[in-house]
Amino acid sequence: MNIVYTGQQKAHEFRDVATGDVFLFEGYPYMRIQNVNSCGGFRYNAVTLKDGFLMTFKDTDNVAVIDADLVIK
Repeated sequence: MNIVYTGQQKAHEFRDVATGDVFLFEGYPYMRIQNVNSCGGFRYNAVTLKDGFLMTFKDTDNVAVIDADLVIK
């Protein structure tokens, strides 16, 4: 997958990011998802766009929301 993003990045707390929105955290792109609970009791609320790993962010984590489009060639 080729991930390209340009333009402005708007800083927000994670709690303000809508489900399906793409954001950067420490330079890596993620997408917010509905909360998913694992069998071990972990709660996941985001997925990495590069590798598809499930991640957990706190509501107060600062992220940079980016305008993203999925382009299928």
